[in-house]
Amino acid sequence: MSTGNYTLRKTYVDGDILSATDYIADHQQHIDNQNPLATGAYSDSVTQMRTFTDTGNVNSESLASTLAGEIERLRFAIKHIKETLYGSAITQWYSKSYSVVVPDGTVTNVKIADGAVTTSKLADNSVTSAKIVDGSIATADLADGSITTNKLANAAVTFAKMAAGVGKVATGSYVGDGNNNRQITGVGFQPKVILIFGNQSNGNTTYLLHDSAPTSLLPLVARTNTDPGNVYTQSGASAGILPDGFQLGSAGEGNVNTITYRWIALAST
Repeated sequence: MSTGNYTLRKTYVDGDILSATDYIADHQQHIDNQNPLATGAYSDSVTQMRTFTDTGNVNSESLASTLAGEIERLRFAIKHIKETLYGSAITQWYSKSYSVVVPDGTVTNVKIADGAVTTSKLADNSVTSAKIVDGSIATADLADGSITTNKLANAAVTFAKMAAGVGKVATGSYVGDGNNNRQITGVGFQPKVILIFGNQSNGNTTYLLHDSAPTSLLPLVARTNTDPGNVYTQSGASAGILPDGFQLGSAGEGNVNTITYRWIALAST
């Protein structure tokens, strides 16, 4: 084991007279060097550096009788903390290659400072639906206005990512091409109601397409901006609901060439 990191102030030989001054100075040297820098180490070899002693537990403590024993128990404590964070045993108390594993339920909102979790600290796709317990995110857990458009990537929330039973809404637009029975698809679900808006030269601006039975094709209903009370159905048109969108009827209603139309699709589940 290492010795102190200092040398004697004076070497004596047989016959020398030990004066009071020398005696006091020799002891003062020991006092002055009783510090961490001058005290010998406890890592003279790799084997010695790896030595640790179990501390025991409350009411079954393992008491150290030497400073070396205290160091060994501190090493054990460090090793135990690392293994607890890692979730399994590590090779040595000083090992650097280990990951921190957080047990279920240990990270709560009071333990995370505001703004502490940023996108730069989350790997791409690290937070998945499989890692979120059903019902764990409640409205009470979200601050008012906390979910803004700049926190959602374009098309991040799709209906394929919404659980069954959730009401569905989709919006979109298309430019009329002047053809009859045109199909608009890509809604993401089978709508129950479609609202279509377009500024046509004949004055018809709003259309309602509804489906009382999922497989039936019902007429397109038009309402004019010149006479809001005038609601009529198209004669002989093949408008209706599709599994992933809707079909328009005659080109003159809802598909006039070059006119831009915007639509809203609704479904209860």
